[in-house]
Amino acid sequence: MLEINDLTLQYTADFVESGIIRVLDGISFYLKKGESIGIIGESGSGKTSLGMAVMGLSGGEVSGEIRFGGVNLLDLTDEEMRVVRWNRISMVMQNTGNVLNPAYTVEEQITEPITKHGLDSKIGAQERASLLLREVGLDSDKLNAYPVELSGGERQQVLIAMALANDPELIIMDEPTASLDVLTRRRILGLLDRIKEERSLLVISHDASTVASLENLIVLYSGRVMEAGKTDLLLKDPRHPYTRDLLRAHPFMDTTKDLQGIRGKMPTLYDLPTGCRFSTRCTQKIAICEERPPELTGCRVRGEDGSQDGDGGTYRRIACHRGGIHTLLQVNSLNKEYQNRSRNRSRTVAALNDISFELQVGEIVALVGATGCGKSTLAKVVTRIFKPDSGEIFYDGEEIHAIDAKRFHKDVQMIFQDPLDAVNTRFHVLKIVREPLEIQGKIEKQEMIRKVKHTLDEINLPSDDIFLKKYPHQLSGGELQRVTIARALITDPKLLIADEPTAYLDPSVQAKILKLLMRMQNTRGMTMLFITHDIALARKVSDRIFVMREGDLVEQGVSSDVIYSPKHVYTKELVYGAEGAAGYIYKSIRS
Repeated sequence: MLEINDLTLQYTADFVESGIIRVLDGISFYLKKGESIGIIGESGSGKTSLGMAVMGLSGGEVSGEIRFGGVNLLDLTDEEMRVVRWNRISMVMQNTGNVLNPAYTVEEQITEPITKHGLDSKIGAQERASLLLREVGLDSDKLNAYPVELSGGERQQVLIAMALANDPELIIMDEPTASLDVLTRRRILGLLDRIKEERSLLVISHDASTVASLENLIVLYSGRVMEAGKTDLLLKDPRHPYTRDLLRAHPFMDTTKDLQGIRGKMPTLYDLPTGCRFSTRCTQKIAICEERPPELTGCRVRGEDGSQDGDGGTYRRIACHRGGIHTLLQVNSLNKEYQNRSRNRSRTVAALNDISFELQVGEIVALVGATGCGKSTLAKVVTRIFKPDSGEIFYDGEEIHAIDAKRFHKDVQMIFQDPLDAVNTRFHVLKIVREPLEIQGKIEKQEMIRKVKHTLDEINLPSDDIFLKKYPHQLSGGELQRVTIARALITDPKLLIADEPTAYLDPSVQAKILKLLMRMQNTRGMTMLFITHDIALARKVSDRIFVMREGDLVEQGVSSDVIYSPKHVYTKELVYGAEGAAGYIYKSIRS
């Protein structure tokens, strides 16, 4: 029904050196008859401009193709386009206050497109207006009301009735649930579900939940498509870094992790990056990302049953030089044993049993399990403190023991469970934090001091000379832990292993440290393996949760899935135990 090929929209601008601002750049997609597509992205990504271009209302210079029913709408005259607009294609505009005329009643505004296009008599138009109001969930007595007498949700319903007036084949809806309360949003979303059963539907929104029931989804950023595919799978398993970050910032009801904004800000249309539009904010960019824009290419992703390449696999398009979210750490069949001596007898204890997992760039994974299950052993094997008995560990595609030690420990750092394990008690704060830079070398002393002070400022610690000269025994537990965090961050690592970083802290300081780590992970774009025995803590900080028991990785998955639908019996015990403890505390406080 609708096919868009290489659509570009640009405006002339005297204040730009090129004289042109490009709002849409090479947009391509198609919408079949009876299908629905959602378009999401931040404000300023070009969503509304795309809808207006399809309607022929964008102004500016439009090139490419907008084919509707086999006809390129860009080839039509203004008069021919007026026949298509509101009859075959209609649009529900974003701002009801700007669209509805405050001087006309609801009836007058709904009947206007019907009579203007000569599709019905005045009486017939009035009868249809009454029918349309009931169809969108309003009483017909609202026909005589003026816009000022309606609530925001009612005005939105009137706009939808106007869009349906001439029974169009395609309806475009721009932010249909913006600024509505949850109950009104629910009514509007129910209305969208009914509409898409009878017509093709294109819904534009910054709210992912608004488009969750549609068949397909397009993610737009700075005028370009970043990712496109089936809505349910794209929301569950985003493959572009921008899509993942966009969903992290959305308050889904089943989300367990605290909300995280997207680091940095969207580039202005008059100062766009030369390469990938998202490169200025991306956590995994490489040199080519800043040199040229990526093509929107198709790829196969695995279906829920693990099948691929047409056998249950799902086709998706991604614009990323790295093919989507990159795997930073890959662990294959890792094993580690200890010799445990007890009463003059030696026995072998398996600390790690055939452990395999992956960590993706920019995510936080929580490793959860009871004391002694092997969590810290795994952390020390990954950071090359211990050697495994067998198995492989790849960091950014290289086997870790083949990487130069200095380069590896610049990129991979660890926060130890006991801060005293990470510091020399004879060193003052400046020396403790500066030492990793000294080991790396190639940095002048004054630059080291500047970087130490900057890092301490980042984690909300004093950076004056008095604090820099303090020794570990002169610091509180929270201060010392933050000093060790500064030490771990000083080399700008790409992977941070945090082993029970809040275990010895009181709840107030613990909360501050966790907020700090999440903020630093977000602003720096690090990947983090967060090790804890507390699954309640894990659910607040992690994108995914790994559950470990007696050296085995018994369950791993998206945090919300692990918390709300645990599969392994041990995971169920952890979740139910945490819920029981929370309930006991709550009852104690109430009593």
